[in-house]
Amino acid sequence: MRFRTAGYTPLMLMAQTCALLGFACYAVALTPLQEEWQLSNLQSGLIASAFFWGI
Repeated sequence: MRFRTAGYTPLMLMAQTCALLGFACYAVALTPLQEEWQLSNLQSGLIASAFFWGI
């Protein structure tokens, strides 16, 4: 049985985009949070690393 892949391509693209949104949320908010919390680059980097590692 042969599947029609053309119909699945947009669905897979949307699923991949939604899956990656969670990883982009902290990177977008990093600069405002760093200024508001008065973090150094090292501190914000450690927080970002912990976020991406899932700690």
